[in-house]
Amino acid sequence: RLRHARGLHFLIFMLTTHIILICSFFICLSFLLIYIGKKTKPATSDQSLDYFILGLTVISIVVSLVLVALNIATSPFWKWNSSRLAWPLSLFYGYKLYYGYGDGPFLARMYGPIASLIYLPAGLAKIPSTAIIIGSLISAGLYFLPIVFISIDKIRQNRSQSMWVLCAAGFFALITFFLPSLKYVAFSIHADAPAIAFAVLACICLQISPRKSRWPYFLCSALFCTFAVFSKYTLLPLFCALPAYVFLSGNKKD
Repeated sequence: RLRHARGLHFLIFMLTTHIILICSFFICLSFLLIYIGKKTKPATSDQSLDYFILGLTVISIVVSLVLVALNIATSPFWKWNSSRLAWPLSLFYGYKLYYGYGDGPFLARMYGPIASLIYLPAGLAKIPSTAIIIGSLISAGLYFLPIVFISIDKIRQNRSQSMWVLCAAGFFALITFFLPSLKYVAFSIHADAPAIAFAVLACICLQISPRKSRWPYFLCSALFCTFAVFSKYTLLPLFCALPAYVFLSGNKKD
């Protein structure tokens, strides 16, 4: 218990230290950009705020990209990644994803086929560690894909707010590294990444759908919803939640 308490205190201390250092770095660099901007051209208060947001945006995105690369590169050292990748890669050796009672190898897998098939590109690697890195890259791509779609849609609607949108996206990426639950979803080989990604994409399709010609968006939402459920069956209520959202938020004829 004493070791556990010390380890917890050390973790809290390190987390707090990292947050303070990163925030301080952002603030200092942002003020540096403001100072440079004022030296080159006198800036109004609105322009100073733009310089400040620009500094935060650039640093948050750059730091996020570096942390993403580090987490993907170290994914072979994470627990369970290798054993979870063995299930989809067994298809390359003639095994099936599912077997009947009393037949085939014993596999403790309770997830849908999409959670396995999505990681098939990792089978192209010749080295196990490379395959795990590819699998982690797939998880990271799925995890960050919805925020990319949301950012593109918001920038398309209002280009004048593009800097604020990119800043919010950058800080969303940074928050991922401070929350162990999100970091685990983003970089581990597991059903969580495809399930959450497809579920969010299904919601995005409904949220961005116009009042007219909504059926293509409905079809895409239904497809992503199906992928999400067949990645992890706990998302089955999504089949009820999405039609309920359409019924309550739009025209009843939809």
